[in-house]
Amino acid sequence: MKASKVISLILAVLIVGIMFSACEVNNKGPENTQPVESSTEGTEPVPPTTEKVPETTPKETEPSLASEEVKPSETVTEPAGEPQTLTLIAMEDAMVNFNKQGETSPTAPQMGLVGSEGNEKFGFFKFEVSGVTGEIDSAIFNVYCASTKAGVDGNTEVWSVGNSWTEQALSWETMPEKDEKIGEFKTPNDGEWAEVDLTDYIKGDGTYSFILIPTGEGRGFLATKDTDKGAELRPNLVINTK
Repeated sequence: MKASKVISLILAVLIVGIMFSACEVNNKGPENTQPVESSTEGTEPVPPTTEKVPETTPKETEPSLASEEVKPSETVTEPAGEPQTLTLIAMEDAMVNFNKQGETSPTAPQMGLVGSEGNEKFGFFKFEVSGVTGEIDSAIFNVYCASTKAGVDGNTEVWSVGNSWTEQALSWETMPEKDEKIGEFKTPNDGEWAEVDLTDYIKGDGTYSFILIPTGEGRGFLATKDTDKGAELRPNLVINTK
């Protein structure tokens, strides 16, 4: 009888404990374990990308300019032209006369060379140089003495002058000033040629003028471009190139 009461008491205690535990669980409530869903209203789902990404082939590295071998600049030398000889006739020549200071002599067949003080006669020449294709090796002025009176002696100086003069207007009053001495030669006698080296003066194509000034006594007459003694006796400039 006592054993059955004890068993009944134990069962009652267990039942009360079980009920008490169930009440505690109900009082706590369920935990919020659901994840928060982001709003996707109005947005279509993005399908996963299925396209294959092309493989990128690495480009070959071009050599830097700085790494290239720097070559020294080359000078191109043009082949030199063939040596040439140019014989040029004076394009203009004229005489000035101290005793006839306003007189011109544009087409006289001869020009006087006189160095005596008070009777001076000087000769002017102008040459147009063109067609020179190489370096000038020599430039020689040649002039012929057509006649003399009382003989001549001494030398004749050659001075450069400007190109502003013309044979039609040149006179003692209008002649240009001399610039610098560019040569000298022995004054020729009748029938002689005189020559003077003007290589340092003639530099290439261009216009060149000079004056002849005698320093000795006597009187000589030079053939001009209008000489009546033959075209081969005209004053000329012979240019030789290398």
